[in-house]
Amino acid sequence: MSKFVKALQGPNYSVIYIESEGEKYLFSGGTWAWRNHNPGNLRPGKFSRKHGQIGSIIDQRGSYLAAFPDYESGHEALEALLKTDSYQNLSLDSVIAKYAPSIENNTTQYQELVLKKVKVSGSTKLKDLSSQEFMGLVKAIEQEEGDRSGKIEKMSEVQQIQRDKTGAISDYCCSSFSWISKEEALKLAAQGKIDAVVCTPKKGAPYLRAPSGSIPFCKLPTRK
Repeated sequence: MSKFVKALQGPNYSVIYIESEGEKYLFSGGTWAWRNHNPGNLRPGKFSRKHGQIGSIIDQRGSYLAAFPDYESGHEALEALLKTDSYQNLSLDSVIAKYAPSIENNTTQYQELVLKKVKVSGSTKLKDLSSQEFMGLVKAIEQEEGDRSGKIEKMSEVQQIQRDKTGAISDYCCSSFSWISKEEALKLAAQGKIDAVVCTPKKGAPYLRAPSGSIPFCKLPTRK
């Protein structure tokens, strides 16, 4: 697996990662932190872009989260954020209140759980933590943000088509599923397992379209 260079919104709150070679992988299940390679659930923006952000993903609340190419990049971004002056001069209680505001979190509970793991007073300034205590804080935040793994699947590519007597595409040959009917292909594409766009016109039946920048399905080799 080569390096991921782009992350896109997938179906049902999944995330689609694109490799430098163009292959795509679907990350589903688990937590947002895991799916986005963003253990601190950092927001997208100038800071996240500076630290490797490759996508901006919408969560179930309608908020945006940054997506990074791998866990290490997201982890390093969280460390870097906590090392900025805006955090370093605060007490740990204030750090958590700033990082996990009450508008989105149970801040008091978050503070209690993190401080219990780091084993220091909430009045301790972040800049006064030892290296070990600082890494303990980073780990505690990652645990509170959610680190449960989900499922990774390589997305199947449409390689060949078959037409019916009217000339319409009736079957698709995909890299992971061999030949499947149009109905099966529509279901798998809706789940993000086939690299295709499901189109639902106001009139007529749903159909599949090739992703932007790809060869149109109508121009793929036809089964004899």
